[in-house]
Amino acid sequence: QKEDALLFSDNYLKYANKFFERNNIDANADSMEFRDCSKKNMEVLFEQDFDAIKDLLMEIAGALVYFMVSNNNAMIGIKNGWLELNVKKQARDGHIFINNYNV
Repeated sequence: QKEDALLFSDNYLKYANKFFERNNIDANADSMEFRDCSKKNMEVLFEQDFDAIKDLLMEIAGALVYFMVSNNNAMIGIKNGWLELNVKKQARDGHIFINNYNV
């Protein structure tokens, strides 16, 4: 919902810090270590009621955004009030392009 998106946009760093603290990991972790930690956190959420896990989902999403930005793979911006993640990628032919994700 729009309210949740705005809450996340304004507080993604707070959610990221909760995730990092709860999992004893940080944004400078090895990408495989971070992936495994994120996967472990997401696996326990299946079959759960959304309202019961909304804060945990925001923690995971915040951590993903912060991890990508901290490792120079992405930039964040606000578009129409929504947090947008802009990920820089390079094609095999060397062409650079940006993928935009509405977080």
